[in-house]
Amino acid sequence: MAIRVTSDVVPAAALAPVAVVPKYQRAGLGSKMIEYGIQLCRERHVAGIIVLGDPRYYERFGFSQALVSALKSPFAGPHWMGLELGAGALDVAGVVEYPAAFDVVR
Repeated sequence: MAIRVTSDVVPAAALAPVAVVPKYQRAGLGSKMIEYGIQLCRERHVAGIIVLGDPRYYERFGFSQALVSALKSPFAGPHWMGLELGAGALDVAGVVEYPAAFDVVR
């Protein structure tokens, strides 16, 4: 995934929806998956992560709706959030370009 800013690109990742089978919920498995995803993105020098999900859940990992307010996306709305892995990485105006796997809304 990338964020197109005028003629430049910000390397970013989309944290696809995370789900845990109901009988295994509330055991920390979802949190561990998200934390591992964030760790992998840091290791791969991704500037920011975008997620679509429940703000009450994802905010505890540092995701914020405010960080993506200047970005355009077909998923934009109250459940669309970002996490900066580099200072100011999402402090840009641009268009989020998703890979073909996310191409269900066009």
